[in-house]
Parts: sequence; structure tokens; C-alpha cells
Amino acid sequence: MRHRFAPVGLVLVCAALLGAQEVGASAPWAIQPTPNPPGSLSSDLAGVSCPVVASCTAVGDYLVPGAESDTLAERWKGGVWVVQPTPNPAGADLSWLSGVSCVSADAYCVAVGAAAPLFSEDLMLAERWNGSWTIQPTATPAGSITSQLQGVSCTATSACTAVGGYGDPGGPWPTLAERWNGTGWAIQPTPNPVAARSSLPYGVSCPTSAACTAVGEYLDTAGDELMLAERWNGIGWVVQPTPNPRGATSSVLSAVSCPSATACTAVGYYETSAGVQVRLVEAWNGAVWAIQPAPIAAGAGGNLLTGVSCPATTACTAVGTHANSSGVLGTPLVEIWNGTVWAMQPSPNPAGSLQTFLNAASCPAVSACTTVGQYFPRAAVPATLAEHY
Repeated sequence: MRHRFAPVGLVLVCAALLGAQEVGASAPWAIQPTPNPPGSLSSDLAGVSCPVVASCTAVGDYLVPGAESDTLAERWKGGVWVVQPTPNPAGADLSWLSGVSCVSADAYCVAVGAAAPLFSEDLMLAERWNGSWTIQPTATPAGSITSQLQGVSCTATSACTAVGGYGDPGGPWPTLAERWNGTGWAIQPTPNPVAARSSLPYGVSCPTSAACTAVGEYLDTAGDELMLAERWNGIGWVVQPTPNPRGATSSVLSAVSCPSATACTAVGYYETSAGVQVRLVEAWNGAVWAIQPAPIAAGAGGNLLTGVSCPATTACTAVGTHANSSGVLGTPLVEIWNGTVWAMQPSPNPAGSLQTFLNAASCPAVSACTTVGQYFPRAAVPATLAEHY
């Protein structure tokens, strides 16, 4: 049961040539050149954190010859993106980082993911930036054979929460939460929905050390895929009820952002009986989750949201991808919330891109936002992507 960052199961169909989307000069987003490690066969940015307007750290992985992957981190300080050296666990052939959280412009970031020997099971991975990237020992759940950390949120250098899953590849996959206190990681007990066969949070947001929300998905005993939301109140984690859209056969929450202890926005997708994936936005007002209407790209065969960032209760940016009329994913999707309604926002495609995926967003201010992902150029290897608002 190997989960990579993209919980929505993005299958990159490179044989389908998607024409580049032309965006006029009025588009508020601009592509930022991002480097790729020398010799990489493919590079992807899965998470990003911008603690201030002119400082961002993005993480992911890149493929090297021999079908191996290594961790990747890139840093932007208002000028150009640069690759930062990152360690990989000894003996790991496959290593990746899925999420990152930075609490200051220069001093402190934590990134999480997983690593594994080739053809073996994943083991959770945490790395810390404090002038350089170093691997942090993590707490392993008793009896686990495989484990992953998918998302992380830090409110201080001594307070981080990471979420993911663990278990037996052929058996149950319970939720996992770990807490960093500045010295070490410790496991926090987490519940699983009633009748859940497997559960996996993908993202977490902690506006304060005593308030965190994690979202993801779980499989029930019938094998149906259902959205998951859990809340940390400073004492323990509890499962939160979440509404499903009418007619949904499955639903997933991919990311969450909480600008305050009583306000969160989560995004993802649901699938119709016809097999079409439709974007999904839910908001929590401190008491209940409710579905928010959001626009659908005209003529699209599918819409997915994979990242969200809310610098205020009246301002959110959600990113993802939408499909063409043939149902092939690969056109960037950006939607913004102004406190009243969601609206689509034009975003550029790299020149010559066959497919473009926006994976995550971080907005340190209402007027400043960065999104990262991956694009597939013609006659070239898949490359990292960053866009700035």
C-alpha cells in the first residue's frame, strides 16, 4: 500500500498531447524558473511553505538513473529558486518529501515523507532545516511494517504536527499523528472512523499548538473511498463528520488550511457514478463542516483540487488540475475565495507543456501566493514548476 503525494491518483497520460493554455498579460500568476538536479530523469515539487512574502521552501523528489528517487528541496528568497542539498536515509533506493512547514524566513523548516529500499516497504521520513537539512529520528508505531508521513504543520521551532499512516501492506492501515516538541517526535493516539478498513490523512494545518485539523480519506469495509477529517483540541484527536456531495460514489480531501482555531477550508474531489472527478471544497466554522459551491472549468472532463492556503478567513487560494473534454488531466486549475464566493483565476502553462499539475500552495499574505508542482514538456523530462502571485 504505497501512497505517494498525489492522493487523487493522478495518472499522467503523456501520450495525450495537450496543447499549452495561452494566458494573457492580465493573468495574475507568473511562472518562476525552477532548477532541476543535474542528471535527473524527472523532478516534482509536492509541497511548499512561505512563512513570509519573500521566502519559500518547496520539497518533493527527483528520479535518478537506475529507477531510484531522491529527496528534493528548493529555496526562494525573493530572487531565484536554488536547490538545497538534502540527505537520504542509508540504504534507501526510494526517498521523497511530501510536505513542508517553515516557521521563519531563514531559520527553521520541517519536511516529511518516506523512504524505502527497492521492492521493500516504506518507512516514514522527517527532515529539518536549521541552516542545513538533517534527518530527524521519528517514532515508529508498535508492530508497523510500513509507514509514511504525508503532511506537517509547525507553529514554532518546538511545536510541529505530522500526519500519515502505518500498518501491514495487506492489512489495516490506521491513521498516524506525531508531535515534535523541539527535542523529539512522539506518537499521538488518533481515532479511525467506525467501520474504516484503512485510513490516511494527507494534510494538516495547525493555527495554534492546541488546534490542528487533518484531512484525507478512508476505505470502509465495502471498499468505498470516503473523506476523512480529524481535529486536535490540545488534549486528543477526534473524528469530525463531513458531508458528502449528492450523488458522490467516492470522496477525498487532499489538503486543509486553517487561518484560525475556528475556521478551516479543505479541498479535494469526489467522483460521480459516471466516473467523473469533480472538485470539492468544504469549510469548517468551528462547529460543523459544510460544502462550499465552487466553479468548474468549462468543458473539462474532470476537476481536482490538491492544495489550499488561506492567509485570512476571507481569503483562500486552491490549486489543482482539470481535464480536457476527453478526460485527460493536465491543465492547471486555480480558484480563489473572497469570503463570499469561489471564482476561477487564470494561471499560465509553461511553454510547450503537454501536462501541468499544481500540487500545493502557500500564501503568506492576501496579495502574495506561491504554488508548486510539475509539468511535462515536449521531448524533455518532467520538470519542477513554481508560479507566484
